[in-house]
Amino acid sequence: MCASERLEPVRHRLGPALLVIIHDLPALIFLPLGDDASEFMIDENGVFILNDVSAEEFLVLLNAIYPPVAEITKENVMVLLKLCSRFGVEHLIMKCEQYLMSEEGQQFFDPLQMLEVSTVYKMAALQTNSLSKLRTANHVRKVLDDPRMEHSPKELRSILLETLLQRFKSDSIIQRDEASTSISMMTTDSSVELNEGQTSSAESMEVASLREELRKQEALRMNLEMSLKCARDFIQDTERKVGAAGEASTSVEGSATVSQLEEKIADVKLWNVGEAPPP
Repeated sequence: MCASERLEPVRHRLGPALLVIIHDLPALIFLPLGDDASEFMIDENGVFILNDVSAEEFLVLLNAIYPPVAEITKENVMVLLKLCSRFGVEHLIMKCEQYLMSEEGQQFFDPLQMLEVSTVYKMAALQTNSLSKLRTANHVRKVLDDPRMEHSPKELRSILLETLLQRFKSDSIIQRDEASTSISMMTTDSSVELNEGQTSSAESMEVASLREELRKQEALRMNLEMSLKCARDFIQDTERKVGAAGEASTSVEGSATVSQLEEKIADVKLWNVGEAPPP
């Protein structure tokens, strides 16, 4: 990938689009940079060096964009999602979502993988479709108990907990209807009423516990967001005041401070009640 001869062999922060010239390809390729805003190194030969992108992965992206367009498969869909998200190729993200919702895609990826992808890449349709396949509370609990959840996006757990509460309500209604039918047919069996009461009591306690856990997670998240907002407002207000006094360089330093603060707050780990906080 060669840069235009007008570009100097120094580090550049590129604008909203990246011009790529591929050897042996009679066309120019424009790729948007999306929200990544990464720096790209241009060496003394005028070659762009894309950080964290291999040549093989980049060719997968190009083959999916330019004729003859390659089909989306289980082998390339995850690579395409990663690069399309980075470079802002929205139409390919939509095609990937459609593939994952297709019969073929459903065969190769399990519910947790689908939910992780839909959460990371903000795919609302895929997320709704995946949650709809978790028809009962036991199905949702099975995903929550999966060891891979430890490495899943944190917001996915909150989504699954909300879904679990909804499934508990639905399951309780179905069980009450079934129990009422059974009681009407077996009026002499008094043990049915006792078992129903015990089941309802146990389910109510579990639902209450899940509600409390969800409430705590939401409260912690809101506190973190509020702290970040207050800190950002304070730093930006300081920048404006100092800038009025003629110190223009403070804006860049303040922006870097905001980024560092966001990174630190994003690294905060939640620990369970009763455990000692991390050092």
